Amino acid sequence: TITDKIITHKTITYDTITNGAITHDSDKETIKTETNATYLAVQILQEPQFRAVCMEPSVNRIYVDGDLITSVSLEKELQQWKKECTGRSLFLVLPYIIRNREEAYLEYLKSQVLSQKIWDGIMIRNLEGLYWAHEIGWKKKRGGSLQADACLYAWNRRSRVFLKEMGVTSTVPLECNREDLRQLEIHGME
Repeated sequence: TITDKIITHKTITYDTITNGAITHDSDKETIKTETNATYLAVQILQEPQFRAVCMEPSVNRIYVDGDLITSVSLEKELQQWKKECTGRSLFLVLPYIIRNREEAYLEYLKSQVLSQKIWDGIMIRNLEGLYWAHEIGWKKKRGGSLQADACLYAWNRRSRVFLKEMGVTSTVPLECNREDLRQLEIHGME
């Protein structure tokens, strides 16, 4: 099962979206959707994790840490997976901290996300990542999605509106309780 694969290959963060109320535990989060379908998004942090989850039919989206795409072997596997698994999405995950001194790294990421047609979106973790995605023309050149992770969350309606205006799909803050979630109106958030 996918759980066995996850345990074998260390930590993978994932969200499962199914019909039901929001509940939290250390591994998953359930959110009510209009389609009543299960949606499983997995973030990989190491190459073996990709191999563990890529053939799992319940995985709809894979978030790939930017540091991993420097691997030629993984790049080929990502391209193959994207070709074979239509209807499933692949997102590049930016670093938690973006610094100007990492210019060569950022240029490499830019070349990858703009030239490789396998990427459906970018997960941004901070405002610098949002700026970078706009600076490289991600939405204009590729029309791809921008997804905020839990570090760049919409804690209140004002921040959610800002992110939405910037073309970013918000993430439900991990710290929210049931009342916070009700007030935040989480429909359409991950």
